[in-house]
Parts: sequence; C-alpha cells; structure tokens
Amino acid sequence: MKTAEIFHLVGFGLAHTVRTGRAVCEFAASNRQSHTKKF
Repeated sequence: MKTAEIFHLVGFGLAHTVRTGRAVCEFAASNRQSHTKKF
C-alpha cells in the first residue's frame, strides 16, 4: 500500500467516525430534551 492510500483511508475513517458521533450526540440531546420538557 502507498502512503497516500493509507492516509486517505485513515482520513475517511476519521471523518466517518466524527460524523457518526455527532449524529449520535444530536440524537441523544434531542431525546433528552423531549424527555425533560413535556408540554
């Protein structure tokens, strides 16, 4: 494997992890808000 390919794979994995983590955080935050605030 070339260094560029490894670098690309690592960057892609990191971006995917960050995107997934952010989505999970937003989902948890909205879940918490809906549980806390009951209109």
